[in-house]
Amino acid sequence: MGNIDLMNSIQSSFEIEGSTLTVEQITDLLDSKRVLAPHKDILEVKNDIAVYEQLREFDVYDLKSL
Repeated sequence: MGNIDLMNSIQSSFEIEGSTLTVEQITDLLDSKRVLAPHKDILEVKNDIAVYEQLREFDVYDLKSL
């Protein structure tokens, strides 16, 4: 999944939950830039980014990757 797809996925999921982060702020977080926003929202986005990065390493055909 590319950064644009990742950003759109994160943004749409958080928009449903009522997050205050904009697309630009999520993009900045993906680029490891500082963002002025509620800590809770920033933490949720950073956690999602970490999960997506781990998914890239997951091999669906290898039980050892679990």
